[in-house]
Amino acid sequence: MKKYKINLVVIVSFLIATIGVQILYTQSYTYAESEYDASQSWLVKWIDSKDEQILSKSEVVEEYADYNISVLKPIEGEDVHNWLNSLNNSSYVEHVQIIASNDEFAALQLYLGNIGAIEAWNTSNENTAITIAIVDTGVDLHHPDLIDNLVEGVNILDRNAPPQDDHGHGTSVAGIVAASGNNGIGVSGILWNANIMPIKALDDTGNGIESDIGEGIRYAVDHGAKVVVLSLGLPTASPYLRDIVQYAEDNDVLIVAASGNDGLQSVQYPAAYPSVLAVGGLHLDKTIHERSNYGQEIDVAAPYIAYTTGLDGTYTVRTGTSVAAPQVAAAAALIWSQYPELKPDQIRNLIRQTAEDVHESGWDEHTGYGLLRIDRALTELAIADIYEENNNKEEAKPLQLDAMMSGALEGDNDEDWFYIESKYDGILKIIFESSSEVDLKDIEMIYHFDDETIIYDLSQQAELSVNADEVGYIQIKYKNQEDREFPYQVTSEFIIEADMYEDNDAQDNAFDITGTNQEILGTFHKINDKDWYVLDVTQEGSLSIELSSNTNRMDLKLTIVNPDGTSMPPIDRGAAGEPEFYYNTVLPGKYYFLVENYEEEGMDSLPIKGNYLFQMTYLPTFVDLNEPNDKAYQTTKLELNSEYKGVFNNDLDEDWFSFSINETKDINIDLSSLPQDQNVTLSVLNSMQNIVFITTNEGQDNIYKQLEGLPSGTYYVKLETSRAFEYQMYTLKVIEKNIDDIFDDIETHWAKEEIAKLWDRGIVNGSDGLFLPDENITRAEAITMVVRAMELNGLESNSSPFIDINEEHWAYESILIANQEDLINGYPDGTFGPNHNLNRVEAVKIIANSLGFEGIDGEVPFNDIPEGYWASGILTQLKTEGLVNGYLDGSFKPTQETSRAEFAVLIYKLLLE
Repeated sequence: MKKYKINLVVIVSFLIATIGVQILYTQSYTYAESEYDASQSWLVKWIDSKDEQILSKSEVVEEYADYNISVLKPIEGEDVHNWLNSLNNSSYVEHVQIIASNDEFAALQLYLGNIGAIEAWNTSNENTAITIAIVDTGVDLHHPDLIDNLVEGVNILDRNAPPQDDHGHGTSVAGIVAASGNNGIGVSGILWNANIMPIKALDDTGNGIESDIGEGIRYAVDHGAKVVVLSLGLPTASPYLRDIVQYAEDNDVLIVAASGNDGLQSVQYPAAYPSVLAVGGLHLDKTIHERSNYGQEIDVAAPYIAYTTGLDGTYTVRTGTSVAAPQVAAAAALIWSQYPELKPDQIRNLIRQTAEDVHESGWDEHTGYGLLRIDRALTELAIADIYEENNNKEEAKPLQLDAMMSGALEGDNDEDWFYIESKYDGILKIIFESSSEVDLKDIEMIYHFDDETIIYDLSQQAELSVNADEVGYIQIKYKNQEDREFPYQVTSEFIIEADMYEDNDAQDNAFDITGTNQEILGTFHKINDKDWYVLDVTQEGSLSIELSSNTNRMDLKLTIVNPDGTSMPPIDRGAAGEPEFYYNTVLPGKYYFLVENYEEEGMDSLPIKGNYLFQMTYLPTFVDLNEPNDKAYQTTKLELNSEYKGVFNNDLDEDWFSFSINETKDINIDLSSLPQDQNVTLSVLNSMQNIVFITTNEGQDNIYKQLEGLPSGTYYVKLETSRAFEYQMYTLKVIEKNIDDIFDDIETHWAKEEIAKLWDRGIVNGSDGLFLPDENITRAEAITMVVRAMELNGLESNSSPFIDINEEHWAYESILIANQEDLINGYPDGTFGPNHNLNRVEAVKIIANSLGFEGIDGEVPFNDIPEGYWASGILTQLKTEGLVNGYLDGSFKPTQETSRAEFAVLIYKLLLE
């Protein structure tokens, strides 16, 4: 279930550690003497100890020892400019701010200096011509610092009751906007005089439902509000609230909302709707606040902490983007006091234009266009296109997704370029609007993406295909040269791409889940998207499901339909962004799973930017047919070369097996299908139950042991585990080694004996019961045999020196080890040629390297090897040592390709015999 929640944290009525640990922004002031009022005081925040030299020149007006703040003014006769310079240059001083009102706690309103509110008051400090609605927990209607600025409001939760705050949140928001200023008590709002409309839509816990929030906004619009403050948020979007927000925009009402306090890349709604001015939070030193939500929709940022009004006539410190949003709303009201003719989109644009860059130049997803600066907004002229210069691709500015932006073509040669980046694949819908006399059909938008160019007619909605982590560019220009200005507003909406499991919106189209472990990455790409999955359970077992998402814009709900058609109660225990879990025993039959996004009854769910992860594990419960075999006298007798399966039913379970041989034999024991996260111990004991061999799997999924020359007799195999596992069966096989049983094609081959001995040592293998002795051997096969024969291991570097060998190649490790040991080299072009057939001279060179032979001088012993031949020294040495021979005609035939059998014999005789 989801609820709207306030985006603010109560600290208590003191700054305590919150202020103490922050490095505050130092505001420098230089005033002409004519601007200085002898009664004016200054807030001084000390770093640690106080500057005694400063104090000797100052009159202490007030001390706030808990905050390490002094309110000072220069003593009589002290030059104000020199005194201010001393403050700004003192190493003891962290923050200096003028006290611009006579309010009792003005010295604690540190955020006012950050946003230029104090300077702005020289231009304007009130607006009683418009109404500012605060949709929240209500307002303390009797607060002495608010009562003069309140107008009639409404209690959405109880129309027969006044909008009295019973929580405190709305009262704090109202104080930031418009606590009565310069009245000698409490604090100053950014607006000293204003019309505040209290609308109670949240309850005494600070929570509320979507329909009440919507009703609150509609009431504000219908009753004359010009600005609506929403210091609240919900992770998910809905068509209902989107339409309400658009209703406000259509009626020239500006909505300002908080981004949220989760510290996630997910701006909450309604702040995330395109026409809403979304506000993030900053520390007082202008750095990004770690708990402020961020994303493509962020417009501006403001201080995350403020001293403001509280319930019952009190004052308190609050933190959150709820604190930041009302600062921007008040700024909008002050702008309207100076420029009453402006439309909401022009107010938004002016706030963006005049924001102070504090993170990245221009717009970024943490601070938007920067820190709110009210002083600039009241004194700078509005610019039609704040994105200039962006006349070419190199100067392109970022296009916010799911946002409303304003720009202008300002002449016949003007072009506007923007770039598009997205975390997900999908479609970006773009709508252009303009109040200009220029026909939209005379303007074109060109989309440059992935070496393609697409031209769009702006009189219609454009749909652009975007890919995750790839950059596209849009170019806006006149089709033909025009000398008229074309102001425009562009609104974008991103729709995530459908997942690969669609179309699975109905139970009859459920996607089939196969196997015992499945991970599904899904999306909600359309309104009310529902995803169905089905698992056909063939054997009793356990089923566990974890349903999670990478965004708190999803409030996931899981419904399970049993084989008999009955549905379990929906699983929706977690809040938005939190995972859901399910675990139970299941019987044979088909189980259906419905994954959807939770919405209030009667509300629709919009497409969501983000993925959910459906992780399912089905573990069949297996029965061990060999039980009881827990003791040596209960052994299961093994037939050689046959497979036996079993499970461990409990932590103390032991499984005993026995086999007998009537003569000395080579025996292989193969224990496979073991869980890698558990230790399984395999012991082989003789008839006297003395241990012949013991080992553990050590994180591997199998144990393979070769027992050579095992005398005749009876032997026991004992299996033990560190922890029971009944959802996975192990496989045990005792193999009597016989080369004819392994390879069907060497029974009469001349190299059978050597191949058999190499196979016994694990040096060679075949495929599908064949060794293929007369097939040519490749370079990769040959070097793998050599590495196994020499028992080389310990790869020092995973970086391949060959451009055609990577980790995907089956012989990757052997080739790198051989190169590391200087057994092989590659070709001049940087390749190894793993699939090239090995010729005779390459074969003996590899063997010589393995033996450490470097070659000797002397008469070349073969008539087809000329003097100076690259391998003549090696061939001479091997021939001298009696290790190689040529043909009867005296030749060696160096370029003749080597067969698998020939190389096997060469390895056996030269490296092993």
